[in-house]
Amino acid sequence: MPGNSVELEFQRIKDFLKLIGLSENEMKIYLLGLERNKMSSGDIVSSLEISPQAASDIMKKLAAKGYFIPEVHKGKRGAGRTGRVYHVVPPSQKFPELQGISSVMDRIDEILENMEDTGVEQGFLELRKEETAHSILIDQINNVNNEILISSNDCSWIEYSSIIRCLSHCAQRNISIKVAVNNASTETCKILESLGAKVYLCNSAVSPPFIILDNKLLFMAFSTSQYSKRYGLLQLDNQYLISKFAGLFNSMIREVERNE
Repeated sequence: MPGNSVELEFQRIKDFLKLIGLSENEMKIYLLGLERNKMSSGDIVSSLEISPQAASDIMKKLAAKGYFIPEVHKGKRGAGRTGRVYHVVPPSQKFPELQGISSVMDRIDEILENMEDTGVEQGFLELRKEETAHSILIDQINNVNNEILISSNDCSWIEYSSIIRCLSHCAQRNISIKVAVNNASTETCKILESLGAKVYLCNSAVSPPFIILDNKLLFMAFSTSQYSKRYGLLQLDNQYLISKFAGLFNSMIREVERNE
C-alpha cells in the first residue's frame, strides 16, 4: 500500500535524524517540510504545537545546517533579501548515506536470528563469548594501519585496561582515532582525549555501538544475555555494510562540527 510505504519511509528518516542528534521539534519541522516542499514559520505554527518565535528560530537554525534553503526575493533595486519562505532540501541530497541504512539493520537482525552460536556466513562472524570477542577485537585494533572509528553511548568498554593500552599504542603510531559518544562522563572523555582520540559529543544514542577499523572491518556489540550485561561481537568484512556505517558515523560527527 502506498500510504504504508510513505509512512515507513518517513519513520526511517525520523530514526536517522534521531541518530544524528536533531531535537524533537527540529525533526517535526523537517518532516513537515518534506510533506509541503516549501513553507514559512507561520505554516509551522498552524500545523504544529510550536510558538511563533520558536518556529522562526528553529527554521533559521535548520537553514544554517542545510536542511532548508531560504527563498530570496528581489527588492526594487535588485538587491537580494532573504524571505520567510523556506524550500526543503530532500534527504537524498542532504543525506546520501541514508540510503540503505534500514536494509542494513534488517540484514544484521536477520543474521543474528539465523546464525548458530559459532556461525560464519558471507563475511559475518558471530562471537558470542565475551572473552573471545574481546581478545579478537584487541588483536584487530593492534593491526590497524590508518584509522579507528568508534561509535559508543557511554564507552563502558574503557574499563578494560587492555583496550586502553592498545588504543594508546595506536595513537603513538599516529593512527587516527575518532570516537562519537552520547552519554559518556566528562572523566571518560578526558581519558579518551589523553589517549590521542578525537571525541565528538553527539545528542542521540546510536544502537548498536560499533567500531570500524581501516574501513575494512566492522565490529558491532550485541547482548548475549537477558539477565546480565554480557556482550558479544558481530565481526563483518562486508564492504557494503562497512560503507553504510562509515557514512552514518561521518554524518554524526559532521553534525557535531556544525554545532561547535
